[in-house]
Amino acid sequence: AYIGPDQIAMSSEIGEYFVEKLGGSANVAIIDGTPGTTQYLLRMEGLESVFAENPGMNIIAHDYCMGDRAEAITMAENFLTTYGEELDAIYCPAGDNSAVGIAQTLHDAGRGDILVGSNDGMAEAFKLINAGYAYVTALQKPQFQIDKLEEVAEQIFAGNTIENRTQHSRFVILSSENISSESPEY
Repeated sequence: AYIGPDQIAMSSEIGEYFVEKLGGSANVAIIDGTPGTTQYLLRMEGLESVFAENPGMNIIAHDYCMGDRAEAITMAENFLTTYGEELDAIYCPAGDNSAVGIAQTLHDAGRGDILVGSNDGMAEAFKLINAGYAYVTALQKPQFQIDKLEEVAEQIFAGNTIENRTQHSRFVILSSENISSESPEY
């Protein structure tokens, strides 16, 4: 069985958070990881499905940083220059490593109002959320996968057939509203 978080569901929930916090109307830039990577494609699928149901949510730019924080920061700076006050949010399917740098750069540029969303739940993301940054992340601890692995292994060892080969571990969307309910993994 495959055991891991549901990438589409994670990014859908982040998309729903964007819709709620931005009033259903916003211009969003995407700073993605490596083109063609399955998890990033699934994350975009989830976000785009939510935006398709909310026509006021517009993706105005989409670029790839290959997971490199410095490159992601440069892209964010370019998006700020290009879109200025029109830019409301940035989503980083590549994860917190890139997004944390982006959020810090936006804050330093006086644009801490731009909502940044990502995946992973790194300790640096927790620090930003606790410091009041406009940041949301999907926490996907390895422990969540271990818990699901134990559950599936018990079923297999008991002789049960696993009907669904894809077994999704839990994840938690973290923002300022619930940051104290979890702790970072790394």
